[in-house]
Amino acid sequence: MLGKTALASACLALAALPVCAHDAWMEADRSDAGVTVSFFSGHADDLASYNMHPARLASMTLETASMRLSLLTEAADLQPGDTLQLDMSPHEAHMLTLTTFRASSRLDAETFLEYAAEEGISPILRHRASSGDLNRPGTEVYSRFMKALVLPEGEAACETGFISQPVGHVLEIIPLESPSAECSDTLSFQLLYLGEPLEGGTLHINRTDTMTEPVKITTDENGMISFDRPPEGDWYLHAAWAMPVSERAFGADYATSFASLSFVLD
Repeated sequence: MLGKTALASACLALAALPVCAHDAWMEADRSDAGVTVSFFSGHADDLASYNMHPARLASMTLETASMRLSLLTEAADLQPGDTLQLDMSPHEAHMLTLTTFRASSRLDAETFLEYAAEEGISPILRHRASSGDLNRPGTEVYSRFMKALVLPEGEAACETGFISQPVGHVLEIIPLESPSAECSDTLSFQLLYLGEPLEGGTLHINRTDTMTEPVKITTDENGMISFDRPPEGDWYLHAAWAMPVSERAFGADYATSFASLSFVLD
């Protein structure tokens, strides 16, 4: 099994590739010392530390069924590669959220189409085809919407409660069952865009503590996917979606949202 430090080092020479630029997630690992929150971009075979620049931060929160705490001050002090140490009760579920303001991206036409196809962003593919812009460089402004689950121990492990409720992200992945061990043989998730179920979105299922090929599943008419509960490990789901926008107003052809949801399976 590869260590996270070795995996992160492997991405340094690849930092300009779209996959490193567009996949990002938080990871929350519980230990006797508390919960360590790490920030990553890339995949298991090209992992890097996510650049937590304070100018990009829109919000960061820690939530339980009865509490919502802002972590913006703590997040603003983080440098690339830093982790955040938090105290959390092992007897209730916690959810971390992180959102960012827009950044811009410009890719040559071929790379942009490959990226949109790989991520399953069909609005970009349809718009490029219908507008005849297949040979033009692709420009977008993009924001991130990340969530990380810290699941409880004991009798509360299988309760979904607030973790299965939307928090109001533009693009959001919602767990419909607890990923905790022995709670369900299958896992189901719903993808929302602007608060509505998104049909035809692509959810990518990734494992980050060892190198495995990501699995892609397309959401149904209710924005849902289901799959057999995977083995223990560090997992995250990610998705991307976009809308065409005015180049004059946004300085880009598309506004893209990236969502992720991470959890540890024991």
